Amino acid sequence: MPLAPMGGEVSVPDEAEVLAFRQLAQRLEGALQTLSQTHREVVLWRDIEGMSYEQISARLDLPIGTVKSRLHRARVQLKRVLADRGLEMASSET
Repeated sequence: MPLAPMGGEVSVPDEAEVLAFRQLAQRLEGALQTLSQTHREVVLWRDIEGMSYEQISARLDLPIGTVKSRLHRARVQLKRVLADRGLEMASSET
């Protein structure tokens, strides 16, 4: 049984919201494709799959500092590409 939000009602997105979400997903996917494979993997593993720096480090057989550096560079590039495409992202760790 799905849990309802604090207010008790579950909102169902309308067609415009679904379309906007799909367009956003397409823009993000396109921007991710501009990254090198290594940078794309690091972003996906850390920000989407929630892997720790240690896990990524072990998977790539790289020092943690290198993983952090690659992640930072990938996020900066991703933010730049998205801005060039008219999509400003909130700043978090970059």
